[in-house]
Amino acid sequence: WYEDNYCTDLAQVYPLLAHHWNQTDCTDKAVEFLVKAGRQAMRNFANREAVAFLCDALSKTESYRMANG
Repeated sequence: WYEDNYCTDLAQVYPLLAHHWNQTDCTDKAVEFLVKAGRQAMRNFANREAVAFLCDALSKTESYRMANG
């Protein structure tokens, strides 16, 4: 719903999309939005949030690699 309704400017919902996709098994989408939210947080000097999003992206990627060889 968010991706459809904010398709012209997804940046305003990156953190929300990152959170929701991170709760799923869809690693590609989760990592995509975790990285986007992390970069956005860095640009806004929200360092704790940036670290949290980017660490989640790394963790999701590592978990996927370990599970899928």
